[in-house]
Amino acid sequence: MSDKKQGEAEQPSNNIVWIIALSIILNVALGSFIYSILREILGFNDDYAGLTSIAICIFIAYIYFKDNEKDKPIDEKPENIQQEVPSGFSYRKINDKPVGEKTTKYESTTLNENERSQKELDRYIRKNHSKEEIGLFYERYVGYVFESKGWHVIYHGAKKGKEDEGIDLICIKEDRVRLVQCKYWSQNKTLFENSIFQLYGTWQLRVKNNEFGSKRIDAYIITSTTLGKVAKNSAETLGVKFTENFALNKNYPQIKCTTTKDGEKIYHLPTDQQYDNIGINKDSRRFYVSTVANAVAKGHRRAYRHAFHNNDL
Repeated sequence: MSDKKQGEAEQPSNNIVWIIALSIILNVALGSFIYSILREILGFNDDYAGLTSIAICIFIAYIYFKDNEKDKPIDEKPENIQQEVPSGFSYRKINDKPVGEKTTKYESTTLNENERSQKELDRYIRKNHSKEEIGLFYERYVGYVFESKGWHVIYHGAKKGKEDEGIDLICIKEDRVRLVQCKYWSQNKTLFENSIFQLYGTWQLRVKNNEFGSKRIDAYIITSTTLGKVAKNSAETLGVKFTENFALNKNYPQIKCTTTKDGEKIYHLPTDQQYDNIGINKDSRRFYVSTVANAVAKGHRRAYRHAFHNNDL
């Protein structure tokens, strides 16, 4: 008899031993209780009540082990398991730990990381964003529009948070600098003049401090709604430019692809730590794509631990 058949023959024998052992334990723990129910309530005589209580304990033990057998994984050899790889994706072992750190068993499991990343991006786009999240989404979209027109964009608000001084984007193009404030508001609301005054003050302070040298600086408000009458008059009087009813397109290309100085190609999702530290311009080393499959097809992989140092750019 082969080893495999011997192993199969041994399994039922082991189960019988365990069933008997569990039956004895159940009979000790529950036998008297079941016996009293059968005798006092159902009217069984002493012999039938005793035998029936033992049979019930054996039956419970049998059912327990039968259910456990269903839950056991099928023991197949790894080489016999075939996985269908979607077009544009690749499988690799996840190893996001820096050299020298131990990798856990879970982290070393072979997974389709690219497919997982695509699902993460899809969830991010479809989710019900909070007020802060949708504001950041809007800033990134406006930044993308500027970048597509040849501006170099610094995502000032995303990096500074509440200390952004009313400036969400710093857009630079040749000898021009545009300080941009983005306001994603409901269509039934209007923008008030306090936003105009804040941006104007920050703008003039930077001009006075000669922060950008000889470059021409202007201030720009972009909003998904409209400016109130006073706000619009204030902007026109102070020279603050504005664009109203600028809608958010959630389906714009959001994956940022870059190439490091060492030639390593990396892509970043909006959920990654260093996403807002990366500016995309017309340099062929940096560009947007819509899907993870597109990034992978161009030779990029997701950033390890979803972060890297700025000096690698």
